[in-house]
Amino acid sequence: MPGEGSTAAYGAPATTPPTRMGTGSAMSTMGSRPMGPGPTMPASGTVGKATVERMIAQNKSDNRKLLFVGAAGLVVILVLVAAFLLYNQITSNKQLSTDTQNALSAAAAGAPMSPADIAKAYTSSVVYIEAGWKLIFTSNGGQVYHKHIPNQWKDQEGNLHSIVGDGRSQVAAYVVVGQNVEPLLTLDNRSGPPIGGEHSGTGFAVTSDGFILTNRHVGATWRTSYHFPASSTPGVVISNGGISLKPDGTPLLVAAPGDWVPSETKQAGQTLQGGFDGRNDYLNVTFPKNELRIPGKVARVSDRHDVAMLKIDVPDSVPKLELNDNYDTIKPGDASIVLGYPGVSPAVYGVIRSQDVFNREAQLKIIPDPTISVGNIGRVIRGADPNGNKGDVIYSGFGDAYQLTINSTGAGNSGGPVFDDKGRVTGIFFAGGSAGGASVTYAVPIRYGKELMSVSAPR
Repeated sequence: MPGEGSTAAYGAPATTPPTRMGTGSAMSTMGSRPMGPGPTMPASGTVGKATVERMIAQNKSDNRKLLFVGAAGLVVILVLVAAFLLYNQITSNKQLSTDTQNALSAAAAGAPMSPADIAKAYTSSVVYIEAGWKLIFTSNGGQVYHKHIPNQWKDQEGNLHSIVGDGRSQVAAYVVVGQNVEPLLTLDNRSGPPIGGEHSGTGFAVTSDGFILTNRHVGATWRTSYHFPASSTPGVVISNGGISLKPDGTPLLVAAPGDWVPSETKQAGQTLQGGFDGRNDYLNVTFPKNELRIPGKVARVSDRHDVAMLKIDVPDSVPKLELNDNYDTIKPGDASIVLGYPGVSPAVYGVIRSQDVFNREAQLKIIPDPTISVGNIGRVIRGADPNGNKGDVIYSGFGDAYQLTINSTGAGNSGGPVFDDKGRVTGIFFAGGSAGGASVTYAVPIRYGKELMSVSAPR
C-alpha cells in the first residue's frame, strides 16, 4: 500500500543483516592454512580389539576425572561467592544498624532538626485543599442569597436619586438584627449573589487512615466571618420593607460587616437546631507534587477554635505527622517552622493529557509544591491565664494563640502545620495581621486539634 511505511522500505533491507565473522576470502585462507602435524598412524596392520577397548576405558576414566575436577572447582567458586556476599551483607547490616542507632540516639538526646531536615522529612504529609461552599436554609435545603435592590430611591417630592453614586445598577441590602448589621437573606436566586465562595488552603495528615487537620475557615467556611465581595459595600439598610432614611431624608448606608458568620445568622430567629448551615459543593485534597484530587469530607468542627478535621478515603497508608501539645511549656523564642501553600508563592501548573478515548480533553491543574517559612514563637497569648499578675486571672480578647515572627507567608497557608525543632506539630497556622508597617502571624495551639481526635471532653 502507498504511504509512509512503503516509502521507507525502498532502498533499505527489511531487517538488519547478521553480524559477519569474516569475509569469504579470509575463510578460504584459514581453510588452506596448515594446522600442524596430524596424528601418527600405525605403520601397517590394524588395531586389535583389546587395544580399542583399553583406549575407550582410558578415555572414560579421563573424562570422569575432568568432570570431578570441574565440579570441585565450581563448588569452590560458589563457596567463595557466597562468603563474599555474606560478608557484604553483614557489613551493610552493621552500617544500617549503626545509622539507625545514631538516629535513635540523636532523637533521644533531643537533637534539633534543621528547617531543611523538616521540609525533607514531612513535606509528604502536608496537603493542598480546594473548596467551594454555599449557605443553605435547613428547613428546605434551599440555597441562600444576599438580596440586592435597584440603585435608586425617591425623595419626598417623588424625585428619583441614586442610592450610591458610582453608577452601579444594584445595591446590597442589609438589616439590623438585635445590635448587629447582617446581609438581608433570601431564597430567590434572581435577587442577588449567593452566600458562598471558593478558596484554597492547607492541611496535614494526623492519622495513617486519612484524617486531616486544617482550619475551620478552610474546611467549614460558613462557620467563620464572611468575606463580602467589594460590590457589597456600601449597602443600604432595609427596615419594614423599605429603605431606612437618615434624619436628613437620605438613605442610611452601611459597610459590609466584618464579623458576620453565615451559620450564626439570627434572621430565622433563635433556634437550638436548624436555621442556616453550610455545605461544601466540593472539597478536594491533593498531596504534594501530585495532580490527583481526592474528594474529602468534613469529619468534625471545633466549637472552641479555628480548627476542623477532614477525612479522605484511600487504600494506601497516609504519611502522618507527630503532634506535640506543649501549651503549658511553650515560651517565646522557641523555634517555629511552617509548611503550606501561601497564595503569594507562584503556582506550578501541569497539563494532564487524557488517555480516555471518550474524553480527550486535556486539563490544566495546579501541582502543589509546599513553601517553608522559618521563625520563632514571638509571644504566647492565652485566652485566660490563671497565673497572672498577683494571682488574678488575665483574659485576652484574641483567645489562645501563638504569635509568630514569621511574616513571609499568609493567605493560602491557613491550616498548615507549625513545627518545633524536633519535627513535631505544635500549632496550626491560621491568621496574620499588620499595623504601622509591622506584620505578625498566628497559630492555634495543637491541643485544639487533638480535641477533635478524641471522644473525651476537652480540658
